[in-house]
Amino acid sequence: MADQQNDTIFREIQRWSLKFRCLLLVLCLSGATGGVFSAAAMITQDSLRLAAVLVTVVCGVFIPLGIGLLIWVNRLETEVRSYGLYIHYFPFHTRFKRLSTEYVEDTELNLPRR
Repeated sequence: MADQQNDTIFREIQRWSLKFRCLLLVLCLSGATGGVFSAAAMITQDSLRLAAVLVTVVCGVFIPLGIGLLIWVNRLETEVRSYGLYIHYFPFHTRFKRLSTEYVEDTELNLPRR
């Protein structure tokens, strides 16, 4: 594994911008807050149905928070090595996925102008 890290030609890490992630987190938290208020309103009613409260809590609280967390930690790592292209899309990939160089048709190097 140490040899694989040493022959990295290029490495790039991409994330959503911080402004976008914060906006999405605020929207997800507001959705979760609405789910909490909906569950609280259902609990105060006379006819309490546990299944309805659980569905409201899961759909109204846990799903928005889960989506917000997934987007917050979302990260794409790309490494170009001498024997292939490696992609790691966290949290969906647990380790790097190798794309062989035989699948790459063309490459281009763009250097910044000084």
